[in-house]
Amino acid sequence: MPEIVKTMEQVVGKQAIYDVVERGRHYEIEVTTMLTALSQTQIHFDEHYLSRVLRKYYEKS
Repeated sequence: MPEIVKTMEQVVGKQAIYDVVERGRHYEIEVTTMLTALSQTQIHFDEHYLSRVLRKYYEKS
């Protein structure tokens, strides 16, 4: 999940202080059903989704 922290750093313009602790395992989530539902909405769940949502709520004006 370091990519979430990195994206947040970019949005708020500050460097985070954190430690990465490896726990659990990586696993795939089946999203076919979700993608079908999203295709019927205005939500674009692509590689820029996280950045867009974080900017919406946290970006400096």
